Amino acid sequence: MVRRRGFILGFFILFIVSVPSFGKDLPTLRLATGSPYELGLVGKLFDAFKKHNHCRLKVIKAGSGKSLKLLKGGKVDVVMVHAPYRELEAVHKGWALDRTYIGANDFVIVGTGDDPAGIRSCKDVVCAYRRFVEFLSGNEGQRIIRTYGKDLFGSPLYFSRSHRFGRVIIFHAGSLSVPLRRMEKLFEDTHEGVDVMRESHGSVTCARLISELGKPCDIALSADVEVIKRILYPKFASWWVSFATNSMVLAYTKKSRGAQSIGPKNWYKVLLRKDVRVGHSDPNLDPCGYRTVILFKLASTYYGDRVILDLERKAILRPKSVALLGLLESGNLDYAFEYRSVAVQHHLLFLEFPREINLSDPSLNYVYSKSWVDIMGKRPGERIRIYGKAITYAGTVLSNTPNKGFAKEFMRFLLDKRWGLKVLSSCGQMSLSPPIFFPEDAGRTHLYMK
Repeated sequence: MVRRRGFILGFFILFIVSVPSFGKDLPTLRLATGSPYELGLVGKLFDAFKKHNHCRLKVIKAGSGKSLKLLKGGKVDVVMVHAPYRELEAVHKGWALDRTYIGANDFVIVGTGDDPAGIRSCKDVVCAYRRFVEFLSGNEGQRIIRTYGKDLFGSPLYFSRSHRFGRVIIFHAGSLSVPLRRMEKLFEDTHEGVDVMRESHGSVTCARLISELGKPCDIALSADVEVIKRILYPKFASWWVSFATNSMVLAYTKKSRGAQSIGPKNWYKVLLRKDVRVGHSDPNLDPCGYRTVILFKLASTYYGDRVILDLERKAILRPKSVALLGLLESGNLDYAFEYRSVAVQHHLLFLEFPREINLSDPSLNYVYSKSWVDIMGKRPGERIRIYGKAITYAGTVLSNTPNKGFAKEFMRFLLDKRWGLKVLSSCGQMSLSPPIFFPEDAGRTHLYMK
């Protein structure tokens, strides 16, 4: 048996600012959690806790999602959960006071005593997986699969004989989901045995999952180069490459209220109608969100009407811009501020803004930079100021990536005008050719050196 920490199931405690409820005698600490209680961990912890704190414990059994809802609603004082993104969001939005890492779990590989794959001598899980793959690719492994291998539905299993085994973990902006889905298939078809694993979030969230939560990741692809520059560089990434641009648009459908009359001169008046519902992504989590707020400020100057700024208070927020698409298509939202590429990919109607406010033209950066927005920093109360700037997508291979070879291969694939950049263009995304590296020599050398 090889026992190594691979995928970590970490549990965190979140605290909310509240007063414990009091019974007749002792105050009651209200805790919501799931498996930690069922496994007996909570009981053991409270036995030690109550020796120094005179209180009673009330446990509500609930999964991570329900536990966090109870915490937000003030129904409990503490939760013990495993939902890193939502925990981080809770602390940043201020309805949870703090979060503390308390434990982890391991996945293990177990086998028979004769150890046919020879993994007992391995020092790490990568070695074990490689030997396991080599064994299953051999004649004996194939015989075992043919004889005993069936999935949960009783169908025969198939295992490739490829000896090339690896994966690439990518955290990326939601607006890149469609082109990256296509790139993933192309890359896996041309690189047998390599598994591309993607997570889609707002770009700021992606960077914080890496920098604050330590989630394993090989490649970060952001809708704003500033996210990599300010959050990941230089501690987590030593270089980055800008590879695409975009523009802000107002997306809608035929069912949207005012769709028949909206235009370049009256769009904000339509959006400010009481019966019209409009949304954009959260500025604290997603570049499309803070770019929308910057667009409002630029538009108020461009049209000479400060009433446009009222849109910020009216808008419905979601963690990432693509999370608004379902609301838009179902009719629960009339208009959404999106990137042009997203509107094209999802076959939405959209209104294009003048280039003086749509953040598409680098030659107008001197105009865009006159507007800014402050977003939440890493610590409570900290603010980061973001100035208006032409939209630039960027990516990097992280410095501590466990899959550096395959990660570099994917980045080269993405930047190749015959492959990745061609896919971007086919998805309505404007690519930069050639891509722009920073630092130029170090970044290019790091990516293309053997």
